[in-house]
Amino acid sequence: MTAFSFYTLAAGLLGAAVAAYLVFGRKKKTPAEIERERRDWLNQIGRITDGTVIDVQELVPNGHPAATMLIFHYDVGGDS
Repeated sequence: MTAFSFYTLAAGLLGAAVAAYLVFGRKKKTPAEIERERRDWLNQIGRITDGTVIDVQELVPNGHPAATMLIFHYDVGGDS
């Protein structure tokens, strides 16, 4: 067996092992685990925006369908 064929065989076996691990080895995360990790990440880095809805009004212009108007306040990066 030449060195080239040995390394080709070794690379093929390593690739097959990695593919088998990706397909069979990893446990799929539940939506609850994904949400918990997202919240942990947000707590670690902090939010960059924050918003508060102050008022909601239903507007009915003459002869047009109703529209909803939101009045809100938001902060970006902690600045108002």
